[in-house]
Amino acid sequence: HAERCQYFVGKALQLSFVTERLSSIMITFIHGLISFQMLKRQDTTKLRTVSKNAITSLKAAALHSQWNFQNKVHLLEAEYFSFNG
Repeated sequence: HAERCQYFVGKALQLSFVTERLSSIMITFIHGLISFQMLKRQDTTKLRTVSKNAITSLKAAALHSQWNFQNKVHLLEAEYFSFNG
């Protein structure tokens, strides 16, 4: 199911004019989590880029609202370090 989620989340991110900024950040977070799940099965440059971009975006959001986004940054970073050893 991760591939289907990846596909639909990617489509949702392309519709940025529909989603508000908070929704876009949450979709980016979900996109990053799904990318890490898929990286465990197939290691591609595209999935690595998506996951790194998700961490970068969430770090920027955490600068504005640390209590809301810092935990998500930590979760993505934990997945990153778990994957990279």
